[in-house]
Amino acid sequence: MFDWFKKKVVKSSDIKETDNDVVDIKEIEDNVNNYNIEHYFTIEINNSPFLKKDSQQIVMKHLLGEYNIVKTNNKLSVEEKKLLGINTRLSITKELVNVLNEEGLKQPDPKIILSDIWNRSTITKSKWDQYNKSKRVMPDVKFNLVSSGGGMGDCEWCQTRQKKKYLSEEDILFFLENKCECKPYSYSFMVPIIKV
Repeated sequence: MFDWFKKKVVKSSDIKETDNDVVDIKEIEDNVNNYNIEHYFTIEINNSPFLKKDSQQIVMKHLLGEYNIVKTNNKLSVEEKKLLGINTRLSITKELVNVLNEEGLKQPDPKIILSDIWNRSTITKSKWDQYNKSKRVMPDVKFNLVSSGGGMGDCEWCQTRQKKKYLSEEDILFFLENKCECKPYSYSFMVPIIKV
């Protein structure tokens, strides 16, 4: 997530990464916590390699719950699915097919593409919301711990960072978004270390 933020808000010359995973961010706008879910959906829709570029508005309406392109009565016939190379056992709507590009149609279950976008967006927003909340509620926290589910889905970077401490000034979310390669989204999160 920080990758898009870096591209949109922060000049690349303002971010310096050192060998010990410390990031010095000189200029970041405080409006990150003001972003609504549409902002995160837009980023994921634009970054998706499976959607047609002209389908952004329809996909956004679907993600916001205004229009469901997965559950309509306008289903593809078996012959249409064969023609498109889609598993004939799947229930796929014509509306869904209309938003997918060739790569999207090749996926084992094209409906998963939209759920992955929704999951990545809501999880990223949640991480930023938690981060901003902890900064407001616990401004004296000196260290944060990176943790993950510890499951088989963790990428190598997350596994090597398990239980690693970061200074609060370091931007952990930058690392989670730019170093983590967990698919379809990052399972890692940060935990403030509170000394009583």
